[in-house]
Amino acid sequence: MSKWSGYCLMAFTALSCSVAKYQPNKKYSPQQLQQETDILWKTYQQVHPSYNWYTPADSIDARFRQVKQSITDSLTEAEFRLRLSWAAAAIRCGHTAVLP
Repeated sequence: MSKWSGYCLMAFTALSCSVAKYQPNKKYSPQQLQQETDILWKTYQQVHPSYNWYTPADSIDARFRQVKQSITDSLTEAEFRLRLSWAAAAIRCGHTAVLP
């Protein structure tokens, strides 16, 4: 490998590791958050092996529906995660959690 390619590889690696600055107070629109809630719930239904073993599916569905209906204003990521955590807790599964 030539010296020039080594510098290019290092520069590319350094640039690819850069990340947008996290803004904890950034608010997301209600429509965007409601769409994310739908995606999460559909993912749980499709991927989770037994999301309704401990709680009936209609009860869990009602929790996610309540969360979606409660989003009427913009929320920060932390506020949104708190609401999703409440809905996911209904699954009563030790390995299911809403993480940042």
